[in-house]
Amino acid sequence: MHLALRPACLWREAKFSQARRREKGDRELPCGTQNAQQSGSLEVSRPGEHGMAQVAGASRPRAAPGQPFVFKLVLLGSGSVGKSSLALRYVKNDFRSTLPTVGCAFFTKVVDLGAASLKLEIWDTAGQEKYHSVCHLYFRGANAVLLVYDITRKDSFDMAQQWLKDLEKEFHPGEIVVMLVGNKTDLGEEREVTIEEGKEFAESKRLLFMETSARLNHQVTEVFSAVARELLQREERKEGQTQRRDARLALNERPAGQAKCCAR
Repeated sequence: MHLALRPACLWREAKFSQARRREKGDRELPCGTQNAQQSGSLEVSRPGEHGMAQVAGASRPRAAPGQPFVFKLVLLGSGSVGKSSLALRYVKNDFRSTLPTVGCAFFTKVVDLGAASLKLEIWDTAGQEKYHSVCHLYFRGANAVLLVYDITRKDSFDMAQQWLKDLEKEFHPGEIVVMLVGNKTDLGEEREVTIEEGKEFAESKRLLFMETSARLNHQVTEVFSAVARELLQREERKEGQTQRRDARLALNERPAGQAKCCAR
């Protein structure tokens, strides 16, 4: 019961704050951030909106004719590892050294992959321990997850592995795309997690892997693009399998009239 009430409390608190800001003529802040300058790509969010699933398992991307596929991507990791900085750098090409998240923040980004385009709904979760149980509500129904750690903090690498265990309880193997991301390569002299450690763990769990620097904009776009390509490839494979199955069913079906004719 307590788990279900906390997001609702965050939602009511956000709506009350928005009403107060509208009375004062200030710009609205989205739920899940304390920085007014992030408004624009961020949207107020709560469980149940934006196609968020209320049950375990990945949601099926829905695309109207001529519209891009929509995929839900969630960033998970300890506090202060740079999840918000990665999202903000990717969506708005902006960087803030201090960018605390309360609850969950929401970004959107349309990715053009040439042959097709897709829309990423990027959910940036708070890394503080007190929000850990709430974050489980946000990664349900995800199609992809970025497990982010700080290469200068071994404890954040260990926590990323714990987040993976949580994901394994919610999803079947291979059901979602998971990328392990070692952030803050600009602080290489303070490194506590080697690139070999990151690669080895990712390979052992069949995860995508990349190191980044949100501050220097190093490989940030490459991370999201790699995930987007993998999502699209998986969707195309699913569509191909569906078409082949439908074709086999059509071949196996015989019109009733034809069956009678052959029986004479």
